[in-house]
Amino acid sequence: MTTVAFYVNAGEQTGYGHIVRSLALANELQLHVVGSAYCHIDFYTNEAGAERVQAYGWPIIYGAPFIGHDIFIVDLEGGCPPKLAQRLRDRCELLIILNGVGYGDLDEGRRLADLVFYQGVTKRPYTLNWDGFKGEWYEGPEWLILRKDFQTVKAVPGIHTPPRVVIAGGGSDPKNVTEKALRALAGMPYQMRAIIGPAKQAGEGYDPRNTELVFNPPNMAEALAWGDVAVISYGMTCFEALSLGLPVVALSISPDHKASAELVEAGSGGALRSLGLVEEVSDEEIRQAVLDMAWEALGLSRSARVFVDGKGAQRVADR
Repeated sequence: MTTVAFYVNAGEQTGYGHIVRSLALANELQLHVVGSAYCHIDFYTNEAGAERVQAYGWPIIYGAPFIGHDIFIVDLEGGCPPKLAQRLRDRCELLIILNGVGYGDLDEGRRLADLVFYQGVTKRPYTLNWDGFKGEWYEGPEWLILRKDFQTVKAVPGIHTPPRVVIAGGGSDPKNVTEKALRALAGMPYQMRAIIGPAKQAGEGYDPRNTELVFNPPNMAEALAWGDVAVISYGMTCFEALSLGLPVVALSISPDHKASAELVEAGSGGALRSLGLVEEVSDEEIRQAVLDMAWEALGLSRSARVFVDGKGAQRVADR
């Protein structure tokens, strides 16, 4: 039996995209037979991550030192630090990193990885020093790890009157994207749904006559697929929405998110429109972007599904 350990955290500052992605891959790995036996999977995580892991029934290992596993899979904000990578390298046969472009020295451990699956888009060859890296690097939308739900559920944008706008600021929404979008679209002729994450309080200033608040939905795919256009804090939720065929207006909470969103905009046939950093985007820019995309929703929906087909988890598990 092949043993696999995930090292991943979640929380208000970290967000929940890392843990959701790791759980999706764990589910996919369980379906793959290795030799004559299924994988045995453990999780190293923090308290916030443990709540999600336990809900899916996976074993949790608390505390250090790390015990040996055949495969270690790291998915941490900022990348994999070199000391951590070396410790894991000494205790496994295969070291895998799911997010290989982080913040400077915090991500130098990527050089010790056997496989790196970058979850998004990157200008890696031009911005980082990869001296000593002997592993294999995979990037692009075809390697995005999404939950199974995003293969079976599809949005049907462009058919609703009034148009439907989904707003999602992420699990913790540290820059208050939800409130910003609700304020910008107040008074517009839309039906709106604001998806509130597990570490976020209810949005403020919304009109209950045309706005529904959905708290930590059990099926995110269905919650997003309700809409014609989405306003989202750039991250994994953007790719989830695109896989459903939902056009996205993206607001970024950091410069690296902004740079990545601009690359997605260029490659997605306009299915994602990057408006830049949250604090620099005006209400009028949000209103105009939503109006434009609602008008073109049907065509943009096709481009979105071509860009993200939702089968990345299978590809990673196969590899």
